[in-house]
Amino acid sequence: QRERYWVETKARRPAQEGLDTQSLLGAPIDTPALSGTLFKNHVGAHAAASFALDHRVFGVPVLPGTGFIAMAAGAATQLLGHDAVELREVAFDEALPIPDSEAREVQVVAQRNDADALRIEIFSRENGESAWTLHSKALATRTNALSWNAASYDELRLRCDEAPTHEAFYGGLEQRGLDFGPLFRGVKSVLRGDRVAVGEVELPMALHGEAAQYSIHPVLLDACVQVLAAATSRIAPQDGVFLPVQIDVSRLLQPGAPLTARR
Repeated sequence: QRERYWVETKARRPAQEGLDTQSLLGAPIDTPALSGTLFKNHVGAHAAASFALDHRVFGVPVLPGTGFIAMAAGAATQLLGHDAVELREVAFDEALPIPDSEAREVQVVAQRNDADALRIEIFSRENGESAWTLHSKALATRTNALSWNAASYDELRLRCDEAPTHEAFYGGLEQRGLDFGPLFRGVKSVLRGDRVAVGEVELPMALHGEAAQYSIHPVLLDACVQVLAAATSRIAPQDGVFLPVQIDVSRLLQPGAPLTARR
């Protein structure tokens, strides 16, 4: 059964000037109208998240879900004063299209549940007069966990029986509607089997200059999600693709540590 996808295109407007072109989270704003903290920024081709022009779903450039994770984790680490944070009940309610020639206003609203927990919501609007759209929400807490219980890398490798080339891997994703430009081709190698995959990922050199803005760059994290796509390649529809709509738990344990993706 075919259903309408949740990305809508809109008319373009002139780009805004003087915008932060690196930090996706933006700057905190004090406001008496909110019992919490508000972060404000703009995204677009000439603003933050310009890298997402290389992330197209059915032809439309959209911010990857990992961008919402990066914003939520960034707000949590700042407000909770702790590098190791846990995001729970992460929901992706609506895609955030990246305009080619305009800037879209984004606000991250963080409100405290208690001293060690936040409720985070991410909104955007096309301009100062349009209605707000809720894109993502999550609960954030500190975590003292030092590791993650997962199957060993060697065990998963033994369950894989296919090693697609870099070109074949991304060609297969493109056939299903995921058109990734050079900035989003960060999977260096991948092995896959029946609902299992392991991969080696890296952040493209062109984005190294902004890596310090994040605990983990959303493009690097998206490469891990692409490995997840490899794990579902044998059950995904030939004319479509699975997209994440919810994450139960996401933990940031050691910002800046070496990364291997596995599923």
